[in-house]
Amino acid sequence: MSKRSRKRTFIRQAFTAIRGTIVALARRAGQIIRREPVPVEIVLVDHSRRRAIKKDISATIRRLNRLLAEDAPTGVVVVVQQVIPPGKHLAGCCHVVERPGQGQFAVIRLALQVGGRRLTPDELLSTLVEQYLGLAFQKSGGASVLVPIDLDPPDDGPAEPKPMALRPDPFGPQTRAGQDRPSSES
Repeated sequence: MSKRSRKRTFIRQAFTAIRGTIVALARRAGQIIRREPVPVEIVLVDHSRRRAIKKDISATIRRLNRLLAEDAPTGVVVVVQQVIPPGKHLAGCCHVVERPGQGQFAVIRLALQVGGRRLTPDELLSTLVEQYLGLAFQKSGGASVLVPIDLDPPDDGPAEPKPMALRPDPFGPQTRAGQDRPSSES
């Protein structure tokens, strides 16, 4: 092997090592900058589903924190589990603990299944938003008023046309046969 090829190999190896170090530092800096504002723990065995749910929840929390700015709650942890204790049929709940000298600590619990029915990702995120906004309003310290807007539940499917009521058969048996005739007593 010539000196020239050895020199190129050494330079290539050095360049690769330096590039790897720079990429690792950039990744670490990105992780520090994008640090998750709220820890999220998904209690599931399925790794791909766990990763997808965590991605959706983390993105939603980041958007809410941008929206709420200074009013965003602090000391919050999100735990997602298959069901919240059986029999209660809860889609989510929030445990708030006031620690003396340390402030408030809250755990938002979300269920993936309620009453035997698997929640859609939109239902899961809407439950998270309700809990998170509730904590933000509580943190603000001012008065908060919830104005509910009820919507009729959707039909289970396309409405089938109702059969038209048919007039009674004129040649069939008549139950009121004598009532339609004028009476002869007048």
